[in-house]
Amino acid sequence: MDDDLVRWLLLGSAVLAILWVLAALWTLHVARRHGGSCARWFLYGMLLGPIGVLLSYRMVRACPTCGAVVLRDVLTCPSCENQVPRMDPNDHPEDYMKTYRKTW
Repeated sequence: MDDDLVRWLLLGSAVLAILWVLAALWTLHVARRHGGSCARWFLYGMLLGPIGVLLSYRMVRACPTCGAVVLRDVLTCPSCENQVPRMDPNDHPEDYMKTYRKTW
């Protein structure tokens, strides 16, 4: 009886670990497609798992020049190579934290 329980616990842990790594890889894929930093977004995916995937889809906006979907913290659009201006906090006062981008 105990051997079966241990076997099921190990199997469940392995499945959970595989799903967690797949969520990190999916976060990396979405971020790379939208011009994000590979290392940072993979780290978000590994630390947050499925929440990292949702975060990578949530933190996007349209490029004002070509209309391509880019992450909010990118400096240049990956499709048209033009500079993406920082969002104005007055446009979305309830989401003022999402307009932050390091320029230093």
